[in-house]
Amino acid sequence: MELLLVPFVATRWPIPESSSYVSWLGSLAQIGGVFIALYFTAVTAAAGAIYATVPNNIRDLMTRERVGNIYVRYLTQATFIPLCLIALNLAGFPPLRLALPILIILAGTGIIAFAALGRRAFDLFDPTRLAGSLFGELGRWLDQVSAGGFRWKDPEFQNHAHRQSNSIVDGLLTLADLAATHENLESGPLLEFSVQILALLTEYQRRKLRIPTDSYWFGQKHEHPSWYMTDDSTTSMAHQTGTTLTPNFVRQYHWFEDRVETIVVKCFDVNIRRARVDNVGELLSAAGTYVDALARSGDLNRATALVERVREKWERHCSENGAPESPARVGIADVLGSLQIQVLVAYRSAIEQLSPESTANRIQSVHWSRVESLYSKRFPSAELRLLEWVAPRLEAENEIEGKIRTPNWYIQDLIARAQMEAMVENLNSIVERGSELQSWSDRLVKAGLVWQSAAVLARELEYLNKLAAHKGFLAARFEALNAAKHLSDLQWPKFDKTEWVERAGKLRTRLNRSMALHILLLKDSEAVTGVPDYLGQFIHETAENLVDVLLKNETSEVQVLFAPLLRGTLALFERMKPSDPNFDVWTEQKLQIAAAPVIDLLELSGFSKLLAELHGEEKLWTPIATAWDSLFPKNPRMLPWLAAVTAGGLPRFQIPHRGLVRTNWSMRVQRELNQLPRRTFLGRGSGLFTREEIDHPSPLVRYCAKYEFHDGWEIFAALYLAKQPGGENLRWGHSVTNLTEALERDQEDDTGGDDENPEEL
Repeated sequence: MELLLVPFVATRWPIPESSSYVSWLGSLAQIGGVFIALYFTAVTAAAGAIYATVPNNIRDLMTRERVGNIYVRYLTQATFIPLCLIALNLAGFPPLRLALPILIILAGTGIIAFAALGRRAFDLFDPTRLAGSLFGELGRWLDQVSAGGFRWKDPEFQNHAHRQSNSIVDGLLTLADLAATHENLESGPLLEFSVQILALLTEYQRRKLRIPTDSYWFGQKHEHPSWYMTDDSTTSMAHQTGTTLTPNFVRQYHWFEDRVETIVVKCFDVNIRRARVDNVGELLSAAGTYVDALARSGDLNRATALVERVREKWERHCSENGAPESPARVGIADVLGSLQIQVLVAYRSAIEQLSPESTANRIQSVHWSRVESLYSKRFPSAELRLLEWVAPRLEAENEIEGKIRTPNWYIQDLIARAQMEAMVENLNSIVERGSELQSWSDRLVKAGLVWQSAAVLARELEYLNKLAAHKGFLAARFEALNAAKHLSDLQWPKFDKTEWVERAGKLRTRLNRSMALHILLLKDSEAVTGVPDYLGQFIHETAENLVDVLLKNETSEVQVLFAPLLRGTLALFERMKPSDPNFDVWTEQKLQIAAAPVIDLLELSGFSKLLAELHGEEKLWTPIATAWDSLFPKNPRMLPWLAAVTAGGLPRFQIPHRGLVRTNWSMRVQRELNQLPRRTFLGRGSGLFTREEIDHPSPLVRYCAKYEFHDGWEIFAALYLAKQPGGENLRWGHSVTNLTEALERDQEDDTGGDDENPEEL
């Protein structure tokens, strides 16, 4: 290059002096040698501190560290070239002018890169930072066994990729064990490493769909058959030879997840034992992405199994250590409960794409002449197995007939059957997981962890509400698949929608009872600052649930819900009422807000009286009256206090606090009253007129249905509170004091009044 380029490019470029040239080259070589020595010094220090007692596969990771190896090779080259040029000069060749800019660039790049590499050398003290090379190797093996990879159909190459990847997983597990046993690595480094593992698992869920389901990548294990479920010829041969039955070989479709998930669980265990709740929360957040990917692929059982493994470790830790509840610990229980909701929502999103039309379009786009096209349509594993069974038969058909004669609707029916089987399993799993949340809450209560139990119940409430919102769509999707079938003689899966809905309804009833009982537990427990207002939420939900059971005439639930609601509401008022003795505008507003739940309670009590007479079911009213009766002897000032609440808690000329909630209750009750049969009469008294009569024996029901009475608390005050000892002398309001007279007038009007000869129209 010197002889060919320099004379033509730079004719006036002088040749450097030999002594200066050699001295400059020697300086460059020394710099390179120093940098190499410094790098290996750092490597030796890390090896002595961390890698002295580790297995060989971890030490190999350090030697295969990609960035360091590339830099050392580069620096070796940049050091060796000046030595070669010095040797050439000593051999009699003149100094090379072109070496000056080239070596300046090489040496300058090496010096600048060493600054970054020097900082990176400290990463060698963290073995988990070396996992990048393992991730890269694993990705290359996945590419090889995926459709279109090098010899991807060859069983020998598949088996080799499995062995190599299994060795890589061994290295990942060793890294996790090493990080978990070093105090300086078990916090941040192990957490970061586990987050990377979760990202790897998430990506693997997408890439494994491009691998044939019968590939040796998935490995195989022995499965011993049952003697009495094996054909006679096989068992007879085994009997005559005195041998056992030959085991079957089955693919381990989840071998990778089974092994790698243990790293995530180990990280949870370490951080839970060390009480690093912040790390647990961060890891749970990262686990949500992986759980979402599993649910979208239809593997709900695996997604929930991972959540349950982590939940068991958290539950065991809380029970054994007896640590006081804190916002962080309650937050962990809340996040664990939210993961189950994420499974439901993700599966709902996946089902949206599961329709006969979308399946038909994907089948239509498959090129049966190219088998690898099966693995580019993102068919789930169960559907892939069917398509892999169909593909060679279509190929044989094409060779014999000259074209494929099997219609697409036949293949679509086979896939639809697999889809329906998976849906039945997953829909049953969805209901079972709601029961698991309830059971976990019960165990937390036994352990004295009331606030964590409340967090779990709040998440179960959200879970069941989402299930109620999605259950119609999920069942309709199953019916759509069933309606689109063509092969009527094929054994199709059955799904009992009614039984499934009843199971979900029983879960909701059980949850309603648990929330009501938790009102008492939270009321008597020491408050934990920084957590959601579970007491207020459960009081509100129990009040709404009480309206539901009253309207549905479910007498067995009234007592279970009302007794805790009464005690919890009164305790809530004591916490919310103003403590300032000076009564001003702000104090009045605070009092109205604090009195709102008490007025809700009176409203519900009045509606229970009304609905008990509407349905002719005294058991709707008896538990509520009994609860109030047991309260007044212990609190003689309760009646005057309730009278003051009704007078000061309902402001005039404005919508009261929680007024919209009570209005909604009134409208629901009124809709029930509007369904009563009505009769219209023509009167012939002093003139002609018409009169409408409600066909019901109760004067209260007839009056409320006729005049659209909305305030339940007035019914309760008029028919119960005002009749208590001392209640008749209290001021309950104009409408309350006159309600009894209005009911009596209603009865008198029904006897005829001025209408001497009424005729029914």
